[in-house]
Amino acid sequence: MTRYRLYTERRHNLAKIVSFYFEGFTLYKTIGYWKGIKEHGAVIEIITDNWQKVKRLAEKIKTQNKQETVLITSQDIDAQLI
Repeated sequence: MTRYRLYTERRHNLAKIVSFYFEGFTLYKTIGYWKGIKEHGAVIEIITDNWQKVKRLAEKIKTQNKQETVLITSQDIDAQLI
């Protein structure tokens, strides 16, 4: 499994957008800086092996938020639902 984190601005209804692509995720509210300017940010954490779906989500958020970029990080993890 892979843990993906998407770093974006906190605009619109992010939970609704992410829910269209994934049933489960974690949404963190953050304060971020881009090019020296403070912004209300969000980090969306998703555990999945579906890279294409994550990429489509990031592109949707980028378009919806009218952003230059959405940062995606990934980390291979061991995950189990118990």
